[in-house]
Amino acid sequence: MSSNQRAGRTERRLPTDPKYWNALSHRIVGGAEPILEEYRTWEPWWNPLARFGPSLGLAAAASAVAVALFVAPAGAGATSGSQVMSALAPRDSVAREFVLSTEPPDITTLLPLRQEESR
Repeated sequence: MSSNQRAGRTERRLPTDPKYWNALSHRIVGGAEPILEEYRTWEPWWNPLARFGPSLGLAAAASAVAVALFVAPAGAGATSGSQVMSALAPRDSVAREFVLSTEPPDITTLLPLRQEESR
């Protein structure tokens, strides 16, 4: 043991010279510069698609209206909404009941699903 450790003090292992710390910071900043430059010039992959966002939203809305008009017969009136929901509902009987029900489903609707899972 050294005399500093016996006296209850430990020796500092880090350099105290300011030149060392300045050189270290310059090496860190110099090594990070290429990486930082890459992040400054990075462009997300979705940027070219972002300018089409409003157009794609309008196209989706128009296609939903087209599906509603296509599925509903002329003069159907109030039943056209339920026919659209029926056309867009899943084919699974339990999921179809969840989607098409006008009130919250009863717990008994889950029983067929449980029986199918146990098979």
